[in-house]
Amino acid sequence: AAAAPPASAPVVLLASYEPLLSDAPELKATAWRYVVVDEAHRLKNPKSRMRASIERLAYEQLTLLTGTPVQNSAAELFSLLQLLEPERLAGASEAEGGFGEMREAEEVRRMQALLQPLMLRRVKEDVVGDEIPCKEETIIWVELTGEQKVLYRAILDKNVSLLAQADGAGKGPSMNNIHMNLRKLCNHPRLLQREDAP
Repeated sequence: AAAAPPASAPVVLLASYEPLLSDAPELKATAWRYVVVDEAHRLKNPKSRMRASIERLAYEQLTLLTGTPVQNSAAELFSLLQLLEPERLAGASEAEGGFGEMREAEEVRRMQALLQPLMLRRVKEDVVGDEIPCKEETIIWVELTGEQKVLYRAILDKNVSLLAQADGAGKGPSMNNIHMNLRKLCNHPRLLQREDAP
């Protein structure tokens, strides 16, 4: 039998989000020194179950890791900052937290000053240096086929009868998302077919 670790030995627990969502009492009863949350963009919604589970934990220090660039919205970023600094930002609005509308250079500078002591940012050059060549993009314009042109116009005109004729199941694509149908059509006309098409 292996000897028990000494009482002063650190204990590390790696867990997925599921134990937190199931409200495991052992996790809430433990006083954690550090909590490190990967995929932290899942916590941006202050009303989510995951966010509530993290807020119920007792910890000394919280670190949020995310590979998602913090550019979606100032509201999402501010929400994560409220989780990191609840004493200072818990009841504040975005404007009170120094974010404002993010339309003026001064507002951006204020936000950067607020983030500087809280954020470590890693850029590709720091990680891989010159190992990865610069991105090269080649655009090749391709003409739509005759069938694609006919179906393209039918989608724009919402001509369901013509689209149903082209569909193997005789129903035609759903017209809820015209842009998605046009995108599918440009890749290949058969992508417009329903799943039950022969």
